[in-house]
Amino acid sequence: MKMSVMTVMAPDYRLEELVPLMEKIGYDCIEPAIGYKKALWDQNKTWHISDENLKEELKSLNKLCAAHGIKICSLASGIPSSDPAKIERYFDAIAEVGCPMARVGALNYDGKTRYKDLLEKALKEIETVEKLAKKYKVKAVFETHMKNIIPSASAAYRMVSRFDPENIGVVFDPANGIVEGWEAFGVDLLDKYVAHVHVKNLRWDINKSGEASYFTQGKWIWTFCGIPDGIADWPAVFKALKAIDYKGAVSFEDFEGGYVQKPVGITTEQKLRRDFNDVQSILKGL
Repeated sequence: MKMSVMTVMAPDYRLEELVPLMEKIGYDCIEPAIGYKKALWDQNKTWHISDENLKEELKSLNKLCAAHGIKICSLASGIPSSDPAKIERYFDAIAEVGCPMARVGALNYDGKTRYKDLLEKALKEIETVEKLAKKYKVKAVFETHMKNIIPSASAAYRMVSRFDPENIGVVFDPANGIVEGWEAFGVDLLDKYVAHVHVKNLRWDINKSGEASYFTQGKWIWTFCGIPDGIADWPAVFKALKAIDYKGAVSFEDFEGGYVQKPVGITTEQKLRRDFNDVQSILKGL
């Protein structure tokens, strides 16, 4: 398995600072974030890659990565499956730099539209997405994520299983499943559709403020923490990944200390080093 960084976890680093640090720690790959506004170093800039200058900035990143032995393993985009023109632009851009996949956004579920109707809509849109993936010889990946129509491996499998895993895959995120959708058999079920893995952990705490937010459910709030300290059972996940002979990237998106902000109580570098060592320790123990 290849060690990667999903750059949303490093909002206080420019790419030219992050990539050399990744090389020093021992990372293999990078998964750049797309289109986040108000960079911490310049409120007028988009980080880490802008949608407007996607192709040029990916080329610059690829050149930077090549100088440090790092590869771009995936694009942390959220392109709507209903926008084939934008998907084609993104696929063209990643194909040019040898990036094998880009994330396409799965439809959200808010209870206003029936799930079966959303699934039918998604399946029709993915038919077009798959044709574009074949054209550019890349893969479209959909993330298991709370509050969308594929929070679980079963739901993801229901959506992707009619398509070729060479063209359509899943970003498997066990920690998201702690909020909604965890299944112990998830990796086993998805098998060849597991194209990419996000690594983080979280736990449920009492919401002492009582204020509702994206991160709350009733009187509970989920908080991000170190890989060994949360509810997701990462040794079991890595054992399952090994069982299906997964050789792709495991991409860290550790949001402990705050989401899309300079972390509080821990530095980004400390998280990058700690998480790398924690996963290496797990892998050695398998």
